[in-house]
Formats: sequence, C-alpha cells, structure tokens
Amino acid sequence: MAHNLKAYQKNIGFTLIELLVVMVILGITSSLVAPDMFAIVKRSQAKTELEKIKAIAALSIERSFFSSSKIAIKFSENKVTFSQNDNAVVPSNKTLKTIESSFFTFADTDIVIINGQWQGNEAVKITKSPENKLQEFVLIDMSRSLLGKVNASEVGNIETNNSNTENVDSLIESNEVDL
Repeated sequence: MAHNLKAYQKNIGFTLIELLVVMVILGITSSLVAPDMFAIVKRSQAKTELEKIKAIAALSIERSFFSSSKIAIKFSENKVTFSQNDNAVVPSNKTLKTIESSFFTFADTDIVIINGQWQGNEAVKITKSPENKLQEFVLIDMSRSLLGKVNASEVGNIETNNSNTENVDSLIESNEVDL
C-alpha cells in the first residue's frame, strides 16, 4: 500500500521542463500580439483628441450665440486655443481652453465664430499625424447649413434661457469635464 501511495505522489503536478515550455510559448505569443495592442491604444487616443477638439468647437458655437460674443479658434503647430472676445465697450480677450496635442501638428489656421455664426474654414490641414494618414480634420459640416454658415440652432435642440449659457460656460471652463 505504501508503494502505491509513492507512485501516486510522483505523478502529481508538472515537471520543470513542462512549465518552462508553456512559459516560452506564452512569451512568444504575447510578443506577437503586444505591438498591435499599443498601436490600437495610440490610434484610440489620437481619435479621442480630435473628438475633444470637435466637441469644444461645437460648444463654442453655442457659447458665442448665447453670449453674443466672438470666439476665436486658433490652430498653431500642436496647440489649439479657444478664446472669447466680448462685445463690450472695452473688449476683453479671455482664453477659454488650450489643448496641446501629443499626436498632431496643425497648419496655422484661424477660425472665428461671431454671435453663433461660423466664419472661416470648416477643416484644418494636418501637417503631422500618427502614421501620416490624416491630412485634414473637418471640424464642422457646412454642407448642412444655409449659405455656408453654421449657427447654434443647428448644433442641437437648444432652449434659449440663461441656464444654457451657464452650462456651456461650466463645461468649457471646468477641469472636471475635460473636453
């Protein structure tokens, strides 16, 4: 009976060689899959960055409309700056948001939104992008608008009250919602 117990204990488990072979196989397969995963993550981050710029541009149309002001969007190298110029007696230029891109370099472009009316190009040329696949970034589709102008009423269903201006202001300026 003791003989059978020793034979049973000897056959339990894996040998060191078997474990090493499994670890080598896992290492080889993970080295083949890992580079693709990093590329997917990088593409996703770049897409998110462009969507963030597009969302803030749409919010800027609303903000300009509700505050009856002028908002300038300036693309310069890897920075996008959103600034507001109030239509007051003494105009003040206030920077709303600056986004520094880690994936894209933009051609110098200035876009202005006056009282909710988009003035300027609908797209921005991209001089450097991941894998150099993207040459142009369309901020807004002007083919949907009348006379090539896009105003706040086309961005979404908007009720004209003071709370909308406050909501747009808080979204653009807050650090909690980093669009």
